[in-house]
Amino acid sequence: MDIAVTELMARFYALIWPMLRISALLVAAPIFSLRALNLRIRIVLAMAITWLVFPMHEWPSIDPLSAQGLLEILNQIMIGLLMGLMLQVVTAAIVVAGQSIANAIGLSMATMIDPNMG
Repeated sequence: MDIAVTELMARFYALIWPMLRISALLVAAPIFSLRALNLRIRIVLAMAITWLVFPMHEWPSIDPLSAQGLLEILNQIMIGLLMGLMLQVVTAAIVVAGQSIANAIGLSMATMIDPNMG
């Protein structure tokens, strides 16, 4: 099995784009951005998800050190961060809805008595 260096570099250049997007998503996503989740676990998770997502889409083979590649790096990072931030907005909306419901049915009496403990 003879793999040419150019073919290996082309695969790496195509694999880097989903890795950047998924890594940025995991940095900003609500559950995965916690400090309790180890950095190594997040890196392995990003690699595993990238390996699963990679064959589903035709990724461009651009040199990351070129001007177009640097622009694509910023593009992929911004897309991943925006996806993670949207997940944070959805999570915050669910939390606010739960607090509103708890307030409406009278479960917020403890926070009315001592707001620091609730």
